[in-house]
Amino acid sequence: MTLTRAIYIAESPFSQHDENVLGVSNLSKLGLEIEFWEVAPIFLPRSERQYVDPPQSGAVRRFTSMDSLCTECVALTEADIVFVLCGVYVHQLRSHVEMIHALGQSEAMLVAISQGNMPHLRNRFRGRGPKDLMYAGLRLARRSSHLRRKISSRHSITLRTLDWIWAGVTVSSIDANLIGLNTKISYIHNLDYDRVLSLGTFKRSGCRTAIFLDHMGFSHPDIFTLGMKLSTNDEDSYFRAIRKAFDEFELESGLTVEIAGHPRAKVGSLERHYGGRRVRYQETAEAIAEASIILLSHASTAVGIAVALHCPLMVLHSKTFPREQMESTRILSRLLHVPIVDLECELKDWSIPIIDDLAYASYMLKYVKKTETPELPFWEIVADELKDNYNFESNGCS
Repeated sequence: MTLTRAIYIAESPFSQHDENVLGVSNLSKLGLEIEFWEVAPIFLPRSERQYVDPPQSGAVRRFTSMDSLCTECVALTEADIVFVLCGVYVHQLRSHVEMIHALGQSEAMLVAISQGNMPHLRNRFRGRGPKDLMYAGLRLARRSSHLRRKISSRHSITLRTLDWIWAGVTVSSIDANLIGLNTKISYIHNLDYDRVLSLGTFKRSGCRTAIFLDHMGFSHPDIFTLGMKLSTNDEDSYFRAIRKAFDEFELESGLTVEIAGHPRAKVGSLERHYGGRRVRYQETAEAIAEASIILLSHASTAVGIAVALHCPLMVLHSKTFPREQMESTRILSRLLHVPIVDLECELKDWSIPIIDDLAYASYMLKYVKKTETPELPFWEIVADELKDNYNFESNGCS
């Protein structure tokens, strides 16, 4: 079989950042024509108000009606490989079922990416013992079975399962209805680990810096796009507490706090929140690699970078932070055995914590990278596996 075109389907506008992390250059080198299909007007119109730098390669197609989208989906051929970046994930299938069904009626190869696995997404249930987890699994299975019956009875359709999933360490983010006996699953590592690989042979330089992992506070675009309701939204109080904590930490530790800007933050947009401290945009891995300690107030996939680089972590909590945010970092603290500093406490311990090697190793295996997977960039592995299984017109790979 010969592949000639790669299509990415997403419900938010594509950006240069997406272009970089979605392996566009790797697939282009195979000779594939690249297309970006934006379905935001149909499924998530608010996302179109996000700031993005548009991709520099590939053709962008914007769909505004379900009928036109489904018509184009059904017309796809066996020469197309479709990276379905929406609708295939847990809790999305019901709202995207028409698109997924239309894709399944085509002859295209349907694939998904399971990435950015986070501990707090796996810990939805209050109970943590074996029985609690067992009953939680039964509830999920029943819910999945009920959804399958509801979809079949309401729409009189059978959904085609995915052909291939490339995953970090788990496929738990993919709806179970779309994983079948013939679905091929390749485990690689989380995409953030690519940034660790890009550092090459690294030795900590002993820089006198602490890095804070920024998450754009209450300005994160997903809060508006998804209509998220947080327990508090007092941005001024939040950043005031953060700046005061940095002042105290710098005084006690002798280290200088710098900020690792969120990947979706616009250059120059964050400095005002952090008292003029240096903000490092699009170089989170490099910043972590040079740091003596990582400070965080929210859960982030970048924690996996810190764990991979064996860097100490410290969690910050305050009554000015949203409850949801603190719950996710409590789970990180428990898993990694790292301290939580209460910013309202009079006596704070700002000393650099000792790393628990066993906890870090366990976290690596569960959320970052399996031990047996290759030490190669994610999309290089994807491209190699495609070359081993398919032909490509431009270079005759097989």
